[in-house]
Amino acid sequence: VNAYTVPARDVESLAKAIRILVEEPERRARFGEAGRNMVLGEFALSKVVEETLAVYRSLLLKPTQHVRR
Repeated sequence: VNAYTVPARDVESLAKAIRILVEEPERRARFGEAGRNMVLGEFALSKVVEETLAVYRSLLLKPTQHVRR
């Protein structure tokens, strides 16, 4: 877990989540570490490059569709 989710426009829930993070530095640190690890895993350069190349390859392998006028 790297974050709390609260319903939109629910000020009470937002305030409660903020209060918990202010009062619990250990939890705040765990959330921060979990968030950092998620970003490093999901957005590692090698992974982004491979996923981008896969999209390009799939587009190049599709037969072209000509539009008739």
